[in-house]
Amino acid sequence: MSDLRPVGIPINLGGEERHLLFTLNAMDTLESDYDKPIEEIINQLTDKTTSWRTLKKILTVIMNDSLEREGKEPVITEHDVGWWVHGGNILEVSIAVMKAYGYSLPEPDEFESPNGETGQ
Repeated sequence: MSDLRPVGIPINLGGEERHLLFTLNAMDTLESDYDKPIEEIINQLTDKTTSWRTLKKILTVIMNDSLEREGKEPVITEHDVGWWVHGGNILEVSIAVMKAYGYSLPEPDEFESPNGETGQ
């Protein structure tokens, strides 16, 4: 059974441990802002012309979403994220975002019927 209160993938940014989690609200915000499906947005992380900007936006959205879930005011800006992510941690941060995205997807057998029937 899935965890009912997932916390996401931990990473230290801005001197604090943060938890990266793609909730439906976060994915909806990203899809609305980019006017694209979340898969296409994630794929932009591998495009050298869009990767930095996309990473900043994704981190801003999912960290503010986390703050809102905790009952706090969302106060992180893309400018803040630009200070926290740099050449020394970009790989670690990018991997954490990709893990968080994978973590938010259902497991392959999560929607299978116990009787071997498909969920269609």
